Amino acid sequence: MFSSKSQQMGCYLSISTLKRAESSNKIYFRTAQDIASILKVSLDDLQIKESPPSEQSHHKNPLSRSEQLHRACTTLARVNNEKKGSVIYIQGEAGIGKSSFINNLTDYAQNANFLNFRLPIYDNVTNRKTILQDLIRQFIHHRLKTVTQHSRCHSHKSDSNNAECLKCFAQEENLSYEHKRALLALFDESASILKTINYHERKSYELELLFVLIRNTQSPICLILEDIHWASTDIITTIQSLTHEARNWPLVIILSSRLINNPIYEIWNNSVLNTPLELFNLSPLNDDELRSMIGADKKFPKKVYEKYIKLSNGNPLFFQSLIDMKTIYNESNIPQSLNSLIKQELNRLSKDGVTFLSSAAILGHEFELEEVAEIFKIRGYTPQELVNCNFLQQVKDKHFIFNHDLIRQGIYQHITEELKKELHELASTFYKDKDQLKFTFHLRKAHQVEEALSAINDFAKNLYEKHDYCEALNQVDVALSLPGKKNLYSLYYLKGVLLKVLDLPAKATQYLEKALQEAENKQDKLEIRLELTEIYAVNQRLELSEEHLEAAKKLLTGNESAEVVNNIKKYQNYIKKCTFSLNNTHTKLQYQTSSVFKTSIQNLDSPHQPSTDCQLKKQHKIALLHSVTGPLKEHEEGVIKSCIIAFEEINKNGGLLDHSIEYEIYDGQSDEYIFREQAEKIINDHHITSIFGCSTSSTRKQVKTVVEKRNSLLVYPYHYEGLESSKNIIYTGPTSNLQALPIIDWLMNTTNADSFYFVGSDYVYPVVTNEILKDAVHEYDGKIVGEDYRPIGSSDFEDIIEGIKQANPSVIILTLASIESNKAFLKTFHESGINKDGRINLVSLVLSDRDIDHIPITHCQGLYSIFSYFQNNDNYSNNDFIQKFKSKYGKNERISGYMESAYVGVKLWAKAVQKCKTFSPEKITEAIKGLTYYGPGGIAYVDEKNQHIWRHTHIAQVGNDGEFHVQWSSEQPIAPSPYPLSRSENEWNIFLEKSKKRWEGSWGI
Repeated sequence: MFSSKSQQMGCYLSISTLKRAESSNKIYFRTAQDIASILKVSLDDLQIKESPPSEQSHHKNPLSRSEQLHRACTTLARVNNEKKGSVIYIQGEAGIGKSSFINNLTDYAQNANFLNFRLPIYDNVTNRKTILQDLIRQFIHHRLKTVTQHSRCHSHKSDSNNAECLKCFAQEENLSYEHKRALLALFDESASILKTINYHERKSYELELLFVLIRNTQSPICLILEDIHWASTDIITTIQSLTHEARNWPLVIILSSRLINNPIYEIWNNSVLNTPLELFNLSPLNDDELRSMIGADKKFPKKVYEKYIKLSNGNPLFFQSLIDMKTIYNESNIPQSLNSLIKQELNRLSKDGVTFLSSAAILGHEFELEEVAEIFKIRGYTPQELVNCNFLQQVKDKHFIFNHDLIRQGIYQHITEELKKELHELASTFYKDKDQLKFTFHLRKAHQVEEALSAINDFAKNLYEKHDYCEALNQVDVALSLPGKKNLYSLYYLKGVLLKVLDLPAKATQYLEKALQEAENKQDKLEIRLELTEIYAVNQRLELSEEHLEAAKKLLTGNESAEVVNNIKKYQNYIKKCTFSLNNTHTKLQYQTSSVFKTSIQNLDSPHQPSTDCQLKKQHKIALLHSVTGPLKEHEEGVIKSCIIAFEEINKNGGLLDHSIEYEIYDGQSDEYIFREQAEKIINDHHITSIFGCSTSSTRKQVKTVVEKRNSLLVYPYHYEGLESSKNIIYTGPTSNLQALPIIDWLMNTTNADSFYFVGSDYVYPVVTNEILKDAVHEYDGKIVGEDYRPIGSSDFEDIIEGIKQANPSVIILTLASIESNKAFLKTFHESGINKDGRINLVSLVLSDRDIDHIPITHCQGLYSIFSYFQNNDNYSNNDFIQKFKSKYGKNERISGYMESAYVGVKLWAKAVQKCKTFSPEKITEAIKGLTYYGPGGIAYVDEKNQHIWRHTHIAQVGNDGEFHVQWSSEQPIAPSPYPLSRSENEWNIFLEKSKKRWEGSWGI
């Protein structure tokens, strides 16, 4: 509960941090603030009471603000000297002095000949939607300012608004054709060139163009991005790319954020960052630092400013506001908070001043004087008194910003609701034909819901046509969150189409199905049916595609356009040519234009990726030891693919310890003894010390003896039975207490299950797992009515089906290892008709998203499974992972729980290498303990005692769309317990040795 609450509040406290706090060990000041916020107590309440002075040990105070500034300036000096980039991340509560800290830092940078490019994100009214284009513009304006004339330029005055001048600039910079196109499109949005560049290509080329401009700049550079807690997903993605590439140039990226909604984990916790990162947690100022803020011209009685110091609680904004406001308060009437101070100061302003300030607060953090005058009909007022009273700062001639956004928020809170509505209505009228984003924002704030919904719908379609799919999706979500009656059909349909082009088919079909329920006329239903036909066809769900196509044909009236008729013929022919086999890739069907939009959807199969100049000369080899042949081939090929993606990401981001990571694939041939032979060859002959591999427990146990003997390392990604803990193995898959036992609890509590039948492959994992499950079933007074095993790859289950008929269980639990065995069992079970009434709950502890793609929907519909990851989850990093995977391997690919565990395992290994600064297996296993990685399935934390991973657990069921849909999730990550508590560790070891006799001393393959 505490962990989930911390995530809701944007704190993201890791399990290791919570453990330190619980055991009264030291934690960061910001962590203490987060915990205090969640518990709604003061920091004093969290502190351990001090011992008497004589018994106290020496306690080091936090760094002062000047010491932190000195440390940050040292980073700038190092970057300047070494010509290698760094990231400075400044975080703290609102008003703590982040902007002031950055001002001092940029002053130092300017004196050290850095070029400063500063882009505040501002508040959520006037925030930037992209930073790439703004940064490129700033770079080009700077470069054009520094030259008086291009060698081939027509003009003596360089001008970025002049196309000819930009072409000259592009030639001198030696830009590629694609970068020239991106440059011209950037400065002329009406250019016809935009029609030939889709959204994804344009964004990629703009990123490359920015890297080229940085590389060609002679001076060191500071990029300052303030208030990134307001940043959109698009900006966060750009920041990730910039911070990873910064290491290649003398580039310092300075980021600032509040603690609430802090995106630091979103940016880096799901990646391996090779650029040095300096983190500055700005804590409240001490009393001496606050006193130093009082200028010599300020005359305060000592009692008053001491009262100011106590009230401000170390917050420099509140303290500065107290000493800067024109009124000198006596002890009896000092405002107790920034809000009350603002209220008192507003009462002292002229009526015109209050009117102007209220109107400006409606518009956001920054505004133009002419805008306020025109929108709110305020003529002839000069806001100098507001500048003098420190409400506003004048940036340019008629351009103003609020002194701090907390001040703007305080002013906004003191406006009556009736006046707010009136002012927002005036603003919406002004922005109607000028800025769609501000127009829709002010409509919502004016409570004009119907008008806002209509405007947002139009805005989203406009964004769609510009290929800005992410922002269009954001707008649709805003519309869906609005109260009152709305056209759900239109919004669900639009969201479904956007999710389709963003290559999230499972989510797209969910919203298109919702749209289908809301649709009222045949034409709308026909459009949705054809969208669903296309999505399922493109993703090889041919049964469902055909089902929707037949439904679409029944909706035809004979008046359809030629396009609709041709599409139906195309889908019909395509489905006929294809089968359920994924090997039939002779025909490819791509997404096409939705008839509701008059624009083309670009093919997203192979999006252009930004290039990188990083060339690593040294290499470090690792081994991927999996079955490339044999009955386990299909079960393991996805794991190889996800590992390759992880290693490619690491290399793209600069490798590890100045080495690129090179992988070699070794075939275990689905045979435990060949796995052992290959492990010996990997370590002894090829001198590779880190192995990523194995799937079945029998293969792992064979490799375990080799890595322990040679003191090497195995990273094992599959779920397994437990009863093992080796210092030479990192277990990134879930153990039985995460991946098996919760299903018994859930079934007993939700389905009234009382009798169980176990069917598994004949090797160690099914036999031991079923023994563990028996203990759990007996705890609930349940019965085991059958237990059968078959060799891996078996396809004959007739006699087992007969046994199930006789036993009549309420639950069947499958632990069949190979895809072929699962296909055969489910086919025989379905055709037997035993479960026509759906009384038997069918559970597989092995089948995942990827596996069921090989099985007809009618055979697996209703099947339950349990994993730490299912493809249909809403975790923010999951969508990126899915898109990368499908971009590399194709749209038809599906991702399983053990594939995600393999990906997470590589990233944790890489983090451990960075931490211990060596590839030594012994050092890596020590360094990896306690590490956390936020992967596609959420948090993954390596237990310090047993090197297994804490993960969330999910139970999902196959729906009629052939996809797993989560039915239950654990509230927080579950601690791994390799030895279930139903027996002692010694008792489990005795059982394991007895079981070994079953396979004549081997492990059962």
